Amino acid sequence: MHCELPVEIWLKICRLACTDDGATARTLSAVSRQIRVATAEHHYRVVAVYGTRQALKLFRVQQRLPRARRIRHLYVYDPRNYASGLSVAAMPRTADEVAAMHGVLEHACATVETL
Repeated sequence: MHCELPVEIWLKICRLACTDDGATARTLSAVSRQIRVATAEHHYRVVAVYGTRQALKLFRVQQRLPRARRIRHLYVYDPRNYASGLSVAAMPRTADEVAAMHGVLEHACATVETL
């Protein structure tokens, strides 16, 4: 089935629908190559980061793709070990993980509206 909706309508759909953790934008961009290209500016509009590994991956993407730096809504989840009550954030981290989290925040600070 071929989609005949104008790109402008797809962009409006993205602006209205893509307010979750990015799942909707990823799903919409899977419709076709044309839609993926047209909606590229929305791919990193809302980002959820769970832990330092994902922060490191996001930082590497931000270094390659300038559009990944234009995050408007950044959700950083601090996983806790509820058995011990300790925050994973308080546990030792590698220098790369610390630098990545700092880099993610530094890249996003100009455009972020929600943290």
